[in-house]
Amino acid sequence: MKEKIDAAMRGVAPWRFHDLRRTMRTGLGGLPIPNNVAEICIAHAQPGLHKVYDQHGYREEKRRAFDLWAARLLSIVEPVTPSNVIQIAART
Repeated sequence: MKEKIDAAMRGVAPWRFHDLRRTMRTGLGGLPIPNNVAEICIAHAQPGLHKVYDQHGYREEKRRAFDLWAARLLSIVEPVTPSNVIQIAART
């Protein structure tokens, strides 16, 4: 699959799947997502005693994080033009 993606993205610097994980974690840092939930979203184990005593699954919290991340990505790839913006034809 990665080879197909690479072929479709000629001219893009080499990348690895880990780069997507890092990008997502960085992006979640800019959204209203608690740090521990962002870490769980990228499958990092909770640190110290949290991994022993906190057995909550964070399902709804992760769903919210992924929904916010998806909305952020869509805002980048399919930006909405504000209704008060008028396109002006280029001069020739």
